[in-house]
Amino acid sequence: MYYISFTFINKRSHGSVVFFAALLLTVMSLAAVAQSDTPRSASPWAEAEVSTFEIDGRVCTVVAPGERADDGPWLLCANRPAADAVLEQQLLAKGFHIVWLDVEDLYGNAAAVALWDAVYARARDQFGLAAKPAIACRDHGALLAYNWAAQHSAQVACLYAETPWLRLEPTLDRRDDDSVSADAMKAHGVETSEHNGTPMGQAALIGEANIAVMHVYGPRRPGLPSDKDVQQFYAAYRMAGGRDYEGVVQPQAAMGARTDTTIAAMVFLLSHTGHLSDAPLGAPIVGAPEWQVADFSGRAAVRVLDDVLVLEKGDDMTGITCVDAPPRVNYEITLDAMRLSGGDFFCGLTAPYKDTSFSLVVGGWGGTCVGISSLDWLDAYHNETARFRSFDDHRWYRIRLRVTEDTILAWIDGDEVVNIVVADRDVDIRWEMEPTNPLGIASWRTTGAVKNFNIRTFKEITRASVR
Repeated sequence: MYYISFTFINKRSHGSVVFFAALLLTVMSLAAVAQSDTPRSASPWAEAEVSTFEIDGRVCTVVAPGERADDGPWLLCANRPAADAVLEQQLLAKGFHIVWLDVEDLYGNAAAVALWDAVYARARDQFGLAAKPAIACRDHGALLAYNWAAQHSAQVACLYAETPWLRLEPTLDRRDDDSVSADAMKAHGVETSEHNGTPMGQAALIGEANIAVMHVYGPRRPGLPSDKDVQQFYAAYRMAGGRDYEGVVQPQAAMGARTDTTIAAMVFLLSHTGHLSDAPLGAPIVGAPEWQVADFSGRAAVRVLDDVLVLEKGDDMTGITCVDAPPRVNYEITLDAMRLSGGDFFCGLTAPYKDTSFSLVVGGWGGTCVGISSLDWLDAYHNETARFRSFDDHRWYRIRLRVTEDTILAWIDGDEVVNIVVADRDVDIRWEMEPTNPLGIASWRTTGAVKNFNIRTFKEITRASVR
């Protein structure tokens, strides 16, 4: 029986009596919280241990994981985590501590930097946390994060910033409140946003220290020009020697639940804190034993993040190949694939056909081409299966491939993209894809992610439908 599958592991009350009873319970609950030495927070930390202490009258909060990871990794936040705190909760589940201090009103000035020095010392001495935290910030929290990092480059694992202020004013697509920028300039004692105590002013120092940086920006509004500050920061960072910069543009919210920017963020934060290792060549991948790293000469890292396999951007290709012998015909493959960065195919699915193989290319030739490589020695761009469509980064696409005795069919998100009779055709793969033969997945100069891979023969599909 051929079957390969993986999913990675991991009445309305009324009446005075009811009203006063509820009121009494509320008062008792508040009293209990007030008397607690180590208060437990409301959502999103309801199941976590939360400690608070004061530094110069400002409250520092430390959220501890249920099971601490080796070496005590932590996320030092320049802002109070958002109400949902999705990224922070995922790191907490990985054994990270989450730490922040209430200094947002100081806009990253010298006093705020000195207070972070005290937080760092307390985190190391009292909680025994790692020497290099990952630093996270958003909006004007970047003023503190970058100022502190520039002065303590040896104590920073990486910088993660969402819509960061690069000067003493919001990013271009959020410049709608002059009073906020005025407060920032007042906190720094200056009269202009052109000030060295900003991410822009620290870009060269951050680059010289080669601190890894990820910037995440919101979707571009129609008609809004690109923010030149973003390019200027990147140029200064690179010219100073910085080599590890990632820029992420969030997908439009209208794309719904299929979008997910936390995967790129988690890969960035975990890898730069030493908690996301590379899969070795020549052995089943830990956490995904059905696969092993494909032996491409210019390959980059292959990593496992929970239920996701990440194929880092290679020069040219990074991929995986199936350990077990697959069916050769009359089978169906389904999987989810996502492009995290880059501009070419994020899913080159090589699959068997009788005594040969072929590849379903998704997002090739500059990011838009879908088709079969190769038919009668013509690749996906040059044969009749070529289809062109746009693909958004950080969005999962559901891919389905069906191979019969005579045909190859494929769908993306339920839309048919390939339906070709191949019984009398020369079917083969391009030579570059050989390391994934007969069954594998690869990306080309692009970071891709895959999950929910499943291959079943027609007999197994029929048997499952009967049940």
